[in-house]
Amino acid sequence: MGGKYYVLTAKTSAGKTISLITFSKEKIAKLRECEQFFCPDCGERVIIRSGPKTMPHFAHQRHSSCRYGRGGESAYHEAGKIAIYRWLQQQGIDCEVEKYIAETKQRADVFATVGNRAFAFEFQCAKIPLTQMEARHARYLSTETTPIWMLSDRMLRTYSSTTLHVNSFILSFIHFFKHRNGTSLYFLCPNKKRLTVVQNIMLLSQRKAAAHIRSYPLRTLLFAMLFSRANVQNEQLMSHWLRAKRQLRLARTNYSGKELAWRKWLYERRFFVETLPSVIYMPTHWNVVFSVSPWIWQSVCVIHLLECLPIGARLSVFQAYELVKRYVYNTSSRKQLFHQFAIDSLECYFTLLVREKLVRKIGARTYEKIADVPRYRNVEEALRGDAEVLKRFMYNHNEGNV
Repeated sequence: MGGKYYVLTAKTSAGKTISLITFSKEKIAKLRECEQFFCPDCGERVIIRSGPKTMPHFAHQRHSSCRYGRGGESAYHEAGKIAIYRWLQQQGIDCEVEKYIAETKQRADVFATVGNRAFAFEFQCAKIPLTQMEARHARYLSTETTPIWMLSDRMLRTYSSTTLHVNSFILSFIHFFKHRNGTSLYFLCPNKKRLTVVQNIMLLSQRKAAAHIRSYPLRTLLFAMLFSRANVQNEQLMSHWLRAKRQLRLARTNYSGKELAWRKWLYERRFFVETLPSVIYMPTHWNVVFSVSPWIWQSVCVIHLLECLPIGARLSVFQAYELVKRYVYNTSSRKQLFHQFAIDSLECYFTLLVREKLVRKIGARTYEKIADVPRYRNVEEALRGDAEVLKRFMYNHNEGNV
């Protein structure tokens, strides 16, 4: 971060908190002449700065020791705060820009109260250490405040109308809601006053995800629409997955890291990517909680667990979980949630194995192996198998198991 640091709120000498975005230029000029202002965080004196080319803001003295008076945030960031504030205000929602939360000593970009619930909106337009983001997230939760993270739309990179680029940083800002497939990302463009809502996020690989992507002018977007559920289009999802599986089987490139280790692991067990069973690398809900591509953790379930058992043997979701839990994102504030979603994703995957008549369910998250995993002789046979398995999978997709 760099440049000027813009602070939009301060306290008067009487202790009243005011925000400059609620005043006209004339009122700001009068306040500048007759009132003294103080930082809500450190208590130091601050002054109003404004001009024809300067956004009205409060500024600390040059040698201030206040953490909010150092470094700097851009006018772009402040424009994002103002856009969120005005969007909420226009809907009659009680909100406050740069509210200081004394219990956790942090300042929310925009704080809102809807019914009896508190929300802290954070506009993140620069990369920060994930440990810092996790700490902020956890502090909000400790005060029963729901954090809503909005990333800069400059971070949004789409491959198509239904696929986008992802990485560990972007995935850390996913919101998880109670309904199935309730995963959302928000990308804000303060200049155009638009919010892109990305829902039903499903990893195709570590760097690519399929999703429902829609962009809305803020003036038409209702607060409740942040939490709505978008419908999954089966045909689109099947098309994405077939292309992705074909690319996995046929791609020739240099591999490294976890991908290289996985391929060596397959080779040692006499499996090859070109003829991998079609039940490996299938879409499941909540798969975004895994730090590896779907084909890695699913091959562990099939090859390391199911393949090694004799027909008639029992296995469980929890056995699979013990094998793949090392791949679940390790977060401080959402660790328990992520691990529960990993179990849900595994249960969804076992439902697929039931449909493919490899196992049958005999109890709560408990199964019996009833057939060996079929093997392919060549890549052409494997590609045909992918299409057949995915077609059966998508035919049952609306039953709510995925």
